[in-house]
Amino acid sequence: MTEYPFKTVSFVLIGWLFILFLGCSPPTASQIKEWEELKQADSLIRSLKYPQLRWRVAESLGIIGDSKAVEPLIALLTDEDSLTRFHAVQALGRIKNEAAIEPLIPLLLDEHSTIRSAVAGIIENFGKFSAFPLAKALQNNNQALHPPVKEILTKLGDTAYYPLSLVLEGNDKNSKLIAIAAFRILKPVEAISYLKKSLTDPDTDISAQAAAALAEIKGFQARAISTSGENMGEDAILYSLTEEETTIESEDEQGQETGND
Repeated sequence: MTEYPFKTVSFVLIGWLFILFLGCSPPTASQIKEWEELKQADSLIRSLKYPQLRWRVAESLGIIGDSKAVEPLIALLTDEDSLTRFHAVQALGRIKNEAAIEPLIPLLLDEHSTIRSAVAGIIENFGKFSAFPLAKALQNNNQALHPPVKEILTKLGDTAYYPLSLVLEGNDKNSKLIAIAAFRILKPVEAISYLKKSLTDPDTDISAQAAAALAEIKGFQARAISTSGENMGEDAILYSLTEEETTIESEDEQGQETGND
């Protein structure tokens, strides 16, 4: 008589264990595709716990484009599987959330050239929003990171230089020093007019660093002109730099006047 309740309890436990097992099994490829089509980002994010599915789920999250996927995708950037890293990079590039820029930068040194190339293109596509994160990366102790960062900043040109100049007009000292250091490393002629304004900064650390950066940039530009094949004396070189500064400042003033109109 007493064995029936025991059997009943056993069957119930077995049933629950079976349901639990089914609930813990990985979703199929067709389920992932269905969640993608229905834009069920939460279901996809939960599926990231299965390493073998991460690359496929990352791809689907990129197609959906939901910003709630940014943090889970950033976490995948350090995944040991290169295919997962690649699809996480691509997904973040599609979603285009600025929070992804800084975590993407270390992958400029990824062991796989396909990933390095994809990261460089995506960071460049962020445009002006990449300027400060890239400038910060130039302060990284890992010297190997500097060349690809400099290459992107140089490609961006004034798209990056102008946002950095706005940092110089702000109030955060550390950010100003980072911007000045970036200009000092890159040595673009555009930085001359930007840094001149920092010479009068009330913080002597800022003004001193700006003066040092200006001296290096002017010297670099002067040497560039003197080795360009043109027969120019020192006075002509200095005049050329002054003329360049005047042109840049004139363009800035015209831009301000247009804005005021």
